[in-house]
Amino acid sequence: SLPSSVLGDGEGIFKSMSVSTLESVAVGLVILPLYLLVGGLDWVSTMGDLGKALDGGLYLDGFADVLLYLVRHVALYVGISKFVVDWGGNEGIFDDDERA
Repeated sequence: SLPSSVLGDGEGIFKSMSVSTLESVAVGLVILPLYLLVGGLDWVSTMGDLGKALDGGLYLDGFADVLLYLVRHVALYVGISKFVVDWGGNEGIFDDDERA
């Protein structure tokens, strides 16, 4: 059963969340769709370039397209996992406001 403060008009949910948590959620709701959009457009572009390269017999160019795609996305994944995602239960970069 939920506490009565949560069942009311919903203000209890927001009162129990800190400002930095709400800011983190807002940033995530903006960054995640942008990340997915850029990743999807990059995938479509890479597959188009790969198809053109293979169709023209340029196998080395096709390999280079795939390799550069993998390097871009591995670098992006490592950057996100190192600086944004909290894997160890420690405070992440969005929790700096709570320590002050």
